[in-house]
Amino acid sequence: MHLLQSLTACALLTGALALTGCGSSNNASNSPAQTTGGDAQATSAASSAVGLASDAGLNQLYNKGVAAFREAPRSTIVNDGPRPVNEIIFCLNNTPPSPAIGSSVITTTAYPSPIYTSGQIQFEADSTGLPADWYHISLSFTSGNPFVVTNEEGDVITIDSGSFELYVSDPGAVGSGTPGDWTDTIDCYAYIAQSAPITAVVQLASGGTRTTSLSGLRHVKRAITRSITGTTVTRADNVTIDGDYSNLSGIVTPTIVSGPSLADRNGTIHPFTMWQHTTTLADGLVHTFLWDRHCTYSVTYTYQQGSPTWIGTIANYYENVYIQKDDLPQIGPLSDIKLALDYGIIIDMNRGAALY
Repeated sequence: MHLLQSLTACALLTGALALTGCGSSNNASNSPAQTTGGDAQATSAASSAVGLASDAGLNQLYNKGVAAFREAPRSTIVNDGPRPVNEIIFCLNNTPPSPAIGSSVITTTAYPSPIYTSGQIQFEADSTGLPADWYHISLSFTSGNPFVVTNEEGDVITIDSGSFELYVSDPGAVGSGTPGDWTDTIDCYAYIAQSAPITAVVQLASGGTRTTSLSGLRHVKRAITRSITGTTVTRADNVTIDGDYSNLSGIVTPTIVSGPSLADRNGTIHPFTMWQHTTTLADGLVHTFLWDRHCTYSVTYTYQQGSPTWIGTIANYYENVYIQKDDLPQIGPLSDIKLALDYGIIIDMNRGAALY
């Protein structure tokens, strides 16, 4: 999995989550100084593994303790990967899904080839001390049964220690009076403290091993409208990915500060995500990569009532990414086209499994 896969959402969320984009890097020879093959592969591979874990945690919240790593089959993968966050709230009947607190072990099974997972993730969801409609999820990893991911490119990522937090706001679905017609807005805030980053060991398919740590924050807002006419269900998700943590003020102590305020390609200022990768290269040198992102898109699904298979389309996709390596100047905002031309990173929302 390559570098932008740590950026395009669950999509956790998808995820949630992921931890939510999908891409394929060709390691273009004209890439700017900010990226090298080993750096890009290691940082994005580690980030994609964290994204899968975040997706699974958010799914577990809605699946009420059922192992959350495998969804029903669909005819077309239409958003950010084979474990997309929006499948958490996919329902085969007319009753909207709802979160449930509890603790369990998430087992990793049955990802679509060529993604393979093994190991476990410790899961705990509670609402202690939180206002109504708020949930806190803690995901942790153990050395006894480490979480291991083999991605599309054949890189093997192992996480055997550490934890991170998800905060989820779901006020509940609002019905229109017609069974199966409802709206809901779900906010998912993923947070890994810089003082306690997730560390992953990445064995690159191209050779060599990298150790990389990941910290930062990312917010995904998903506004869903579901309707049913006869036996045909239509669901529209409007998704925003940013670093706006203002709604967590008073919810989480100490307050988690929003991501940096940056301009998108239209000049509009937004709080962007803030994701920091610290990677030790084979020669022992350590590089820090900062990735800031603001993205919006919509997904519309249609399927027959009770059918686990559906078809979807993506529209209004708008990507803005800033990249900084070490103390070099920040580059951005980059569109998906510029990311492809300058970095050889091709966004493909039908591949990958990363929330971030």
